[in-house]
Amino acid sequence: MTTLLAIGDMHLGRLPANLPEDLRSQQKALGPDTAWMRCVNEAINHRVDAVVLAGDLVEQARDFFVAYGQLKGGLEKLATAGIETYAVAGNHDVHVLPRLAAELEHLTLLGAGGRWETARIKDIELIGWSFPQAEVRHSPLDDFPNHRLEQVRIGLLHCDRDKSGSRHAPVSSTDLAAAQVSAWLLGHIHQPDDLGGDRPIGYLGSVSALRASETGHRGPWLIRTDQGRVQAEQLLLAPLRYEAHTLDLTALKRAEGLGARILECARKSLLRLAGGERLPDALRLRLTL
Repeated sequence: MTTLLAIGDMHLGRLPANLPEDLRSQQKALGPDTAWMRCVNEAINHRVDAVVLAGDLVEQARDFFVAYGQLKGGLEKLATAGIETYAVAGNHDVHVLPRLAAELEHLTLLGAGGRWETARIKDIELIGWSFPQAEVRHSPLDDFPNHRLEQVRIGLLHCDRDKSGSRHAPVSSTDLAAAQVSAWLLGHIHQPDDLGGDRPIGYLGSVSALRASETGHRGPWLIRTDQGRVQAEQLLLAPLRYEAHTLDLTALKRAEGLGARILECARKSLLRLAGGERLPDALRLRLTL
């Protein structure tokens, strides 16, 4: 069995937006750098063979030094445990990620210059493509090396799925499905897909919530390959979680009863999350009345 830890859009250098006043002092602790170090620890705990990152590791070019410091410690910790890290560049980090990869040991950039590139990780082939510039209006799959699938091959790509006019590497679901790969691990869209089944194809999602619209599960994915099958399991490690709920107040006779309904909703959310492996450090509810 070969095991990977796959991480979607991390956006180091960016902090969660619109936190309430009593949480603003914890903005950094609830952000991507905390999520990154949790991913590092989880990769070591699960003894994965490699960590893979699906683009937009860094928010923008000016965050070079912030990202350098945050990435370096994690990469060295992973390397000490015998775990190498592979990444593709997205539209946000098209310029800064190649510079970081040149400076940081144990970070391998795949597909530089918009050319498909492969790496061997035990018995699997990892194939990736990186943005050559911030805007790419053609599909990277146009020149995908679609040779016969003879082993487990996992594709790593930052792209905009089923958006034909997109400036961010538009690809179609049909072309993704037709490609000779065992799985596609995608970056760019922050909402994670359901990656169940024996051939996962979809978005990993942002590793930690960055704005209130990013509701629901967040975290890296444990990718296991065994006898040609690929299985994906999301690890809920995000320090900040948003949940959206709708409260039907039709039967409410007096406005004074609203507070009790909101507390009931919050209590149920916490009880449900408490049944998992890890609680977020902060939970924010978005209520539609």
